Parts: sequence; structure tokens; C-alpha cells
Amino acid sequence: MKRIPLALALLAATALVLGMSACAPAAHGAPSSTGHPHASAKPHPHPTQPAVPTVRVPVKCSGLFADAAASALIDSPIKVHRDAASIPVNITDITQRQYGSLHCIWGGDAQDSGYVADLQLDITPDAKAGFVANLSGFANENPPVVTNSAGDQSVYGCDATGGALNCVANMLVGDYWVTASLTNIGDSTVSEATANTRVQQVLTTVASALKNTTAGPAWVPPGSALPTFCSSNASTAQVNTALGVSDFALVGDDQPETDAASYAQLSGTYTQCAWGTGSTTEPFTFLEVAMLKGGAWIVPELPGQTNTENYMLGTYTALTVPGATAAAGNCSLPANECEVALSIGSLLVVVNLDDPSTAQSSAALASIVADIKAS
Repeated sequence: MKRIPLALALLAATALVLGMSACAPAAHGAPSSTGHPHASAKPHPHPTQPAVPTVRVPVKCSGLFADAAASALIDSPIKVHRDAASIPVNITDITQRQYGSLHCIWGGDAQDSGYVADLQLDITPDAKAGFVANLSGFANENPPVVTNSAGDQSVYGCDATGGALNCVANMLVGDYWVTASLTNIGDSTVSEATANTRVQQVLTTVASALKNTTAGPAWVPPGSALPTFCSSNASTAQVNTALGVSDFALVGDDQPETDAASYAQLSGTYTQCAWGTGSTTEPFTFLEVAMLKGGAWIVPELPGQTNTENYMLGTYTALTVPGATAAAGNCSLPANECEVALSIGSLLVVVNLDDPSTAQSSAALASIVADIKAS
């Protein structure tokens, strides 16, 4: 099953309307015994957060590794960058940005669901509890592992299955949870010992940069509680009706936080659900839905963007989905897939489903939006 990427196909962006309220003039106090009035108390303005969340981690990707250094780590020229200046496109990246995490990619050539080779870093603030809770599972990533070689605590390991090496590391520095990966590095001539040396270099560099730094303030997502669509037993029947099928069933639940990226998918703020069928005769075979409280800020940013982790789809365009406030996404009949990000008020909903035809996909999306709004 595909992991929910982000985004797919539909809407026309709507204008943002800002409401402003006027302040009533302060009343003067009664005159004092000396005949002078008391000074009116001036209201203290309450700090307001920006409309769009930003990275809270006080380091930059480019300050951690220059292209030449990253290229040496993955044995490939750097052709793709993702950093704090990049517009997040898939749901994992959007959720991270809203939480304030830093997501860095130094990638080679893009390919489906990733890159030929890459160095990726995810640095999430205020995540010590998540790191500690998942510490026992890190040793199962790519055993044998090296422990506590950098930061306050760390675990990493490399796997040479298939010839190329893949390394995964998790590290705690203060309250920052760092997940680093080196994917498809080198070839059969690169030893596991060499790969371990490179991971150690990554962790040591990041730990040094983060030490004694303070993360910026958290961005508080606006909006009410998440709809119950992903937790309602009635949703499966609604999905079958929306897609015009009869045999869709739930195929998975939310996974626990196992890295710094997924830690940002906080309970009460984020939820996801997926359905599928083994049928080859139905027009739809899968549906994935993710919802992020307060995440509507990203939808106007998406038109013109490309999900580099899904090369079969093109750039996002603004679309119209009945019932949604705004939407953007891309659909491909040749790929038989739609990625659509849409807003319902301040809520972000990301839908991934088949694309049997424009009419069928559009109708399905409208029905799903109606079901989410009713839940």
C-alpha cells in the first residue's frame, strides 16, 4: 500500500478574508481628590502568531552540509534540495512544517517514492518524550547498531541488502529528536565500516550545531476538533457509496511515532485512514485520507509545486471541489492516481485515490468532502 503522500487534484483557491474588530475607547477614571483624573489603563496587545507556520529549529540545512560534503556522503551529485525555504508538498512534510520541524534533503536523481541516492535529516523540537518512548525499537532498524556515539543518546545502523547501503540513525540532542538517513550510497565497493563512518560524521555535525540552542515558539493550529471520519465505524459504508463500489475495507491504522518526522503527527491534530480492495473490476482500488487541524494555510501555496517523491504525477493546479473552501492537486489518468489537498475552513484534508476518469474522481472527491463535513 502506498504511504499517504500528499495531495492530488482539484480546486480553485479562494481569497483569504481577514476580519478586524475595532477597540472601544477606554473610559476615564473618576477625578481624584486633587482634581486630576486618573490615567486610563492602556490595553496591552496580545501577541499574535503568523498566518503561516515556520521552522522553529535555529539551524539551516545549508549550514550543516554544503553540496560538496553531502555529495561525498552519498557518492552522487546533488540535484535536489529541500530545506526551510521549500514549500512542503506531501502530508508528512506539511505536518512537520506546521509543528516547526526542519526537513532537509540532499538528493541525486529523483525516482518514484524517493531519489536514486540521498541524505535526509529531520530535526523535531520538543520531542524528547517521543525519542525515549521509541528508543527500544531503534535497534531493530538496521542491526547491528552503534549506540550513544553522538548527542545525548544515539542509535544507528547500516544495511547492505541488494548491494547499495542504506543507513538510518536516531539521535537526541537536548529536546531535539534527529532522524538521519543515507539511502543507496555508493555501490558494492563501499564497506559497511565506511558507511558507519559517514553516519557518524552526520550525527557529530548535527549534534554540534544543535547543542545549547533554543527552539522558537510553537505555532498553535486554529480550528475545532478533528472530524471523526477516520475513527467512525460508519465511514466504510460511506466510502463505498462515495466511490460507487461495494467491497472497500479498512486496510490500516495510524502508526506509532518511530522517527522525528512522524512525531509531528500529533494525536488530536493529525489523523489518517485508508481503504482498499483486491477487486480488479471496480473503478477504484484504494482511498487514503489524512487530516491536519489548522493546515489550510498550505493549500494556496501548492499550485505550481511538484511532489518530487512521485515522479509519475505533474505539478499541482488550483481546482474546485464542491463543499471545500479551496483545493489544489494533480491527477493523472495514465498513472491512475490523484493527489489532492483541500481545505474545509481551517482544516487540511489530503486525499489520494485512483483516477479512473475526471468525472468519477471529481464526484468521489465531492462525496468524501461531504462525508467529512458531516462527521
